[in-house]
Amino acid sequence: MSNKIDKIEQVDNKNVYSFVSGAFFMAASLIIPISIVYTNTNLIVYGAVCLFISLYYVNLFSK
Repeated sequence: MSNKIDKIEQVDNKNVYSFVSGAFFMAASLIIPISIVYTNTNLIVYGAVCLFISLYYVNLFSK
């Protein structure tokens, strides 16, 4: 019985990770072009951070 519960929790965590990484990736894909248009270095940094976070979550999701 406990094995089934553990598997369900793992699936839920993977769904959360994929959703979070997707959200951060969308944010980065919106922030980076805007930062290039307005040449705002702070926005470029925020975009890069979002991209790294999304890649980190994708890495967790794939395990």
